[in-house]
Amino acid sequence: MGSFQHDVEAAWNHGKITTALTFDIQGYFDFVNHGRLIHQMRSRRVPVELVSWTESFLADRHAAICVDGKVSAMEPVANGVPQGSPVSPILAAFYSSELLELIENDSHPPSFTIPAAPAPPPVMPYVPSADEVARKEAQKAKNLAVSPTKTSGFMYVDDGIIFVSSESPSHNTAILHDVWHRVIAPWCKRVGLTIDVAKRELMHYRKPRSKANPIAGNPRPPLLITDPNGVLLGHHKYIWCTLAPRFDG
Repeated sequence: MGSFQHDVEAAWNHGKITTALTFDIQGYFDFVNHGRLIHQMRSRRVPVELVSWTESFLADRHAAICVDGKVSAMEPVANGVPQGSPVSPILAAFYSSELLELIENDSHPPSFTIPAAPAPPPVMPYVPSADEVARKEAQKAKNLAVSPTKTSGFMYVDDGIIFVSSESPSHNTAILHDVWHRVIAPWCKRVGLTIDVAKRELMHYRKPRSKANPIAGNPRPPLLITDPNGVLLGHHKYIWCTLAPRFDG
């Protein structure tokens, strides 16, 4: 993830905010299609010897189910790669390479403006001067105009992340929402993979204004993560990002 950190810091240096969406694919190893995997390896110009070895590695595989000590008969396995094998993460990288390529080659509108919130009604009638109106309009355009970077993504087996940077977190969220529905969700459906929607997380990375937390007055306070019953699940450090538990869509 060193490249991701570099991109976030580069965005900060240009006055931008990075928004990232992480996701998890359910049962990734079990649903890898052998034919599609071999096709991806050949399309990436993997040496013929390695492709042939992979075909042999995946051929004639059988599995049984054990429940309460009772073992079923061995049945042929048409899909999937063995989760415990050291070669499986490498094969998974080839399998998901098509998705990363689609994300990298995708394009989104270079710029748009976020609608401004309606102004509250004035307490008393007031007619601003022409210069004041022009100055406010110029400032509004400066604040609302955004220039997003290209959307990028990374995958490691069943864990994925897509991210984009611009001057507006709302703009970033809209872009990731668009990429999700146009690229990621259709690809997963096409290859027979299912995304665990409950595990999606949306994060905004904004350059810190100071080394101390300006709200609590405590430098980088810890975050205690608990389950619905109050049981402590984890202990995380404050990394100057905003967490959103939901990503509608």
